[in-house]
This record gives sequence, C-alpha cells and structure tokens, in this order.
Amino acid sequence: AFDISRLIYNLIQLNLIKDFMKVIIGSIDTLALIKKKFPERKGKGALKLTLLVKDLLTEPFDNAHDAYADVCALESLIQKYFQHEYLIQCVYKFNDSICDLKNSLSSKENERSLKPLQNVVSNYTIKKFANAGISILELQEKYKVN
Repeated sequence: AFDISRLIYNLIQLNLIKDFMKVIIGSIDTLALIKKKFPERKGKGALKLTLLVKDLLTEPFDNAHDAYADVCALESLIQKYFQHEYLIQCVYKFNDSICDLKNSLSSKENERSLKPLQNVVSNYTIKKFANAGISILELQEKYKVN
C-alpha cells in the first residue's frame, strides 16, 4: 500500500496517471497476502523476501534488492502459493487508491491547518476533525461572530 500511494502520487505529479491506468487497473498488497497465507511467520525479518524465497521456494536468492530479481522472486512465490481467481478478488483498483491518496493528502492539510488548536483540543480531536474534512478555515467560517 505504501509503494502504491507513492507511485500514484508521482504519476499524478508527472501527469501520467491516465496513461498508466489504460494499462494497469489495480494492485495487490502482496505483504498482506503473504501474512494471511503464512500466519505462523512472525518475528523480525520473517517476511523478508530473501527468507521467503529460501524457505518456501527452497532456492537461493542472491540478488536481493535488485528490483528485477525481487519482482521475479515475488512472482514465483505468488504463482506457487496463490490461485489466479483469488488474486483477482484481492485487486485494489487504482481509482480507489487515488481517492485514498487524495483523502490522505486533504486530511494532512486539514490537520496542519488545525495545529493552532493544539492548546485547546487534543491531538485525537484534531485528527478526527481533519479526517472528517474540517479545516481551520471551515471552523472560522462556521463560527464567525458578526
């Protein structure tokens, strides 16, 4: 999810999102898939790609952190352990990811605008306001005294 939001943000900044969406309709959070499939894998590093390949594919993985090798290794894991139909059900559409990103950016902007209220209300309340789409300007407008 983290990588997708960064990718989408950059595609939007470069005005490439429409072209990208003509080819790609969504993404899958492979970490969430693997966590669900292998709940017994716990602890620091248990879900590292190098260990997953070594343990589950029983083959060495010498090219860790080489993007192409990482993708190939992940593809091998996914093909071996997940049915195609299941993967299709797990696709998170880019339109939804774009909405999530816009909401997140808007929420962060609202939260920054509400910082002057920190001495008056809790950080929790500020976050709730921000996530509800409320900014300091909206509060000032709503409660303007004539």
